[in-house]
Amino acid sequence: MNTTCLQMRTLKSSCRLRPLSLHKLPQLVLAALCLLLLLVTLNSSWHPRNSRDPRDAMWVNKTDLAHVSSEGTAVCNPGIATGLQLNTADPDLLSPVVVVAHNRVSYLAQTMMVLLRTWSAEPANARKFPLFISVDGGDQRTLLFASAWREPAGVQVISRVRDLVKCDHYDCHISLHFKYLLQLFFECHKSPRLIFVEEDLAIAPDFFSYMEAGSVLMDEDDSIWCISAWNDHGQIGRASDATALYRTDVMPGLGWMTNARQGLDLAMKWPTRMWDDWMRMKRVRRGRQCVFPEVPRTHTFGKFGSHSGEFYDNHLSKMILNEQLIDWSKQDLQYLLKDRYEQLMVRWLARAKHYSSVTNVQGLPLGQYCNTTGPNDAAAAGDMVVEYQGTHGTELSYMNISQLLPPMLGDLREGSPRGSYDGIVMVRCRGRRLFLKPAS
Repeated sequence: MNTTCLQMRTLKSSCRLRPLSLHKLPQLVLAALCLLLLLVTLNSSWHPRNSRDPRDAMWVNKTDLAHVSSEGTAVCNPGIATGLQLNTADPDLLSPVVVVAHNRVSYLAQTMMVLLRTWSAEPANARKFPLFISVDGGDQRTLLFASAWREPAGVQVISRVRDLVKCDHYDCHISLHFKYLLQLFFECHKSPRLIFVEEDLAIAPDFFSYMEAGSVLMDEDDSIWCISAWNDHGQIGRASDATALYRTDVMPGLGWMTNARQGLDLAMKWPTRMWDDWMRMKRVRRGRQCVFPEVPRTHTFGKFGSHSGEFYDNHLSKMILNEQLIDWSKQDLQYLLKDRYEQLMVRWLARAKHYSSVTNVQGLPLGQYCNTTGPNDAAAAGDMVVEYQGTHGTELSYMNISQLLPPMLGDLREGSPRGSYDGIVMVRCRGRRLFLKPAS
């Protein structure tokens, strides 16, 4: 049984050994990586002084880095991709997968172990989904740890150095990192698609199968500009159908894929801050939508980072992660094409039982009914519709209704609720689909 260190909770914590079936990674290599993580996490004195560029670090082998950028953006020239290998002529290539990292080594360790366990379960994934780790800022411990995956798993490492870029906000470098990767893979390497996985995400067993099926949808429907593994309303009690997919106007993020057509368009206009909220703006998305699963295919354990504190405790920590191994190639997803989905939504709403009040749903207030432990009513009672009136200030406003359904995230982006399609949000209530719909 292979074992590895999955989590380093503090700088002084020890490796916790847990079983994993990574048949492609020898047990000795995994043990060495666990020791390496312990050393680089505990011993900050390993940082070479006055060495801000990883190419100058004596203990980071230059050949371990697929690409090192000393600029803020990717400038395509013959020398930009020395060592970076991406065979776009391979008919089996679906999408590179890039783990977007900075300096949270213990989080990156967890992400990589779960990612590799899922990735290595299907031998064809090596050609379909080549793996990359992109380290922003040249953090030496992170680069050393990332480079250790080069031999056992064929992971290529990219380093974006911040020296020549001026940013006055922490989110600026995050945004520029994503822009750099869009340019590097789409402009310089002509990649057909690109999957982003942040350094604090665990993925579901069917993550790659889901993304492969999503790539077919994107190629067929220009109105789909991303396939997301995340559901903003995928909390315990609010999501249950592992095979259900939906469309949303509000980009979910947290493990997502786009293709070259959409990615090149994004790269030309990419902002210097708050890239995810920028993608949710109406003037940016221009009617384009994302596909997302009811039950999330990613889960964030990044309590310490850009989504730290109360928001993580109240919402992100409550998210569920799919555990079923679903073969998405056997699922008919044609209902997600734009015209068909519009017709399907009309039928769903027409067949559902409509409630004009939140005080009497099946004889109970909405919140009490949905939050009461009881039988799953989905088959017997069917779908439900509650119309909301405006976003704030009244009993039937969207924000008020969402507060009746904890841990649902009652949040708006340019007036559109997260996870919404034409203003309509779907969550589960005692197993039933509950559509929160703007009043006509």
